[in-house]
Amino acid sequence: MTTPVYLVIACMVAYLVGGIPFGYIIGRVVGGIDIRSRGSGNIGASNVARVLGMKWGLAVLVPDALKGLLPVWAVHRTMTDLVDGVGPESVVLVHVMVLVGLVAILGHMYPCWIGLRGGKGVATALGVAAVLSPWATLVALGVYLLTLATKRIPSLSSLVAAMAFAVVQGANMVKMRIWEEQWSLAGFTLAVPLLIIYRHRSNIGRILRGEEPRVGRETSEQEPSSAGDESPSEEIGTGIDARGLPTSATGSQDPDPDAP
Repeated sequence: MTTPVYLVIACMVAYLVGGIPFGYIIGRVVGGIDIRSRGSGNIGASNVARVLGMKWGLAVLVPDALKGLLPVWAVHRTMTDLVDGVGPESVVLVHVMVLVGLVAILGHMYPCWIGLRGGKGVATALGVAAVLSPWATLVALGVYLLTLATKRIPSLSSLVAAMAFAVVQGANMVKMRIWEEQWSLAGFTLAVPLLIIYRHRSNIGRILRGEEPRVGRETSEQEPSSAGDESPSEEIGTGIDARGLPTSATGSQDPDPDAP
């Protein structure tokens, strides 16, 4: 098999696997809801945990991370056997692993299965980075847990962890003088954290305004969606006025069906 053919097949599989919307599926099966219409409007583990509970958030976190880890690991294990001229130390192998990992992350963010409205890519990027840069990933994970323990804001923890990964992995590549040869990994080190920051732009606004939800604290109103800049659908409640007629959530009376 030639490298281009292998690359096309691997990227197609990575996108389809990365796009499996586990958060959406859990929302439908467990809660009977479209998770994109609740909380932040996101299908990621943080929003699922906020809406359905921590155990279901973890049930989404693990497969979301595996969506990134498994395609990259599969390339590492199979490309040298299937493609002529590519050895275990070949820089081509690194380039293909990076590209496949990036496609898996984009699949999670823009899944074809549910209209390109996906998650923010943190868990899937974690899985990809665990194969490409395990030590920097461990540091980023530690930073995430420390920030979450002190600030109790998942989105802030994700942002700080993404920046920590970029700093640690970038410094390591410069120290080892491999950033020129492994230019694709150097690009991944900068591009993916920036992409995660971009996907969290609405969260950043709420953090700056002091409105971002914290772990263990329920919010009284629904957050605007940051998935594809679309807002989740609003649910309109009804009440009963003194005459027994239904009213909308805004307090206005519904028209009397018997009125002339």
